[in-house]
Amino acid sequence: MPTDPLAPLHPPRLLEVHEVAYQLRCSQETVRRLIRHHKLIGVRIGNQWRVDPEDLHAFIEAQKVRIAAEERAIDQQFTAAAARADEFRRERTDTPAKAIA
Repeated sequence: MPTDPLAPLHPPRLLEVHEVAYQLRCSQETVRRLIRHHKLIGVRIGNQWRVDPEDLHAFIEAQKVRIAAEERAIDQQFTAAAARADEFRRERTDTPAKAIA
């Protein structure tokens, strides 16, 4: 049986759930939940889940992008709220006070 001389001798090592949990600093159940909800790609071998290190890296990078986008949205909301507050203050100071009779 001919083999591809460029193919690696060993397939990439798949990480076990407890190894992924350690790297993410979360529980093993959280890792399983991420896999079940298709947020992290997992490979089922028998009754155990395994994760390719490249898929774990891609998951982490995707979280960074999502967090950055959420932070930008919060910054935009804060800026808009500050602008509304400034406008409100200007309106209050521009309006002459009514004399009390």
